[in-house]
Amino acid sequence: MSGGRRGILTGGTWCADYNRTVSHWPGEDGLAELFEEERHGGGSGCNLALDIKHLDPAIPVETIGLVGDDDDGRYLRATAAAAGIDTSQMMVTAAAATQFCDAYVSLSSHRRTHIFHAGSGALLTPDHFDFSSTRMRYLHLGLPGVHRILDAPWHDEANGWVVVLKKARAAGLETNLELASVDRALMARLRVPCWSAAR
Repeated sequence: MSGGRRGILTGGTWCADYNRTVSHWPGEDGLAELFEEERHGGGSGCNLALDIKHLDPAIPVETIGLVGDDDDGRYLRATAAAAGIDTSQMMVTAAAATQFCDAYVSLSSHRRTHIFHAGSGALLTPDHFDFSSTRMRYLHLGLPGVHRILDAPWHDEANGWVVVLKKARAAGLETNLELASVDRALMARLRVPCWSAAR
């Protein structure tokens, strides 16, 4: 089935992660001290692409995503390019800011709390996914539950994720879907229709 294909195409979530270390996670109207702050690329599309390139720079990696025309978007594109990731389908929109996530880790409990802004991720649609020219073997796709349009019905399909998976399979790619930590009922509604599309 691979037909000479080689490499990995990641698609979906590219966001700027602002990792912050705090003394503890406060309750409402509470107060905590901030100790450290770092910005990194995050999301399923970003993380796997960078990890594969760190593992073996010779493995071809492409990505499909949507970022804003802002500093975070330029940071993510530059991070991908510096790692040797093909960003020709990493598109830029002026209609929304780049998706970002504030990730807080508590020094007292070592637990993490995530607060995200959907931004450009909410505008990603099945039409952004073009598999006609890729020679990658695998599609790593995510994250259902945090992309408004992909989470919604698309034409005659239950959601946009189904459409993307079917397009990828028809183009000859093997597919993998990464899930997010979202409400269990929402995740069940989104993922069940994807099972048949991914086969």
